[in-house]
Amino acid sequence: IVDALSPDTTTASPSNNTPWKLSLGAANLKNVVFDFQDSVEHIYLVTKLPEVIIEMNDLDLNNQRIDIDHIKLIQPLVNFETLNQEKVDTTNNSGPIVFPYFDWEIASESIKIEGGNIRYWVNNTNVLDKLFDANHLHLKELDVDLDEVRRKRFLMFN
Repeated sequence: IVDALSPDTTTASPSNNTPWKLSLGAANLKNVVFDFQDSVEHIYLVTKLPEVIIEMNDLDLNNQRIDIDHIKLIQPLVNFETLNQEKVDTTNNSGPIVFPYFDWEIASESIKIEGGNIRYWVNNTNVLDKLFDANHLHLKELDVDLDEVRRKRFLMFN
């Protein structure tokens, strides 16, 4: 339709698979809110970012590479809640832990979090008062300052 209405006589070629070249310099985002709910897996995530300051060096979507100069999250709130859907096997015969495959290369010269509030909560389990309880974590007024964080591409072999 666009070609029929366009004064340009050249037509777009669907075989041209050249990816878009995107770039992002600096950005200052305010009042970003993200909610996610999955009723099948019983996951509820609320994220509120009053202020995010980010400056990029390179964003290469085609080669799955992100290079961040610096990112700063000011007073982020992350609340992740879920339900324990199965009994935990306390025997140690389950084999090695396998993490999901993730093929992006990510680097950042500086990551800062100021006044973070991060909560992970499994709702239908008992809260342990005197022991470390990995099902109920709440980090309040969290300050983090990391330099040179890198995640290199991991090659999987069959």
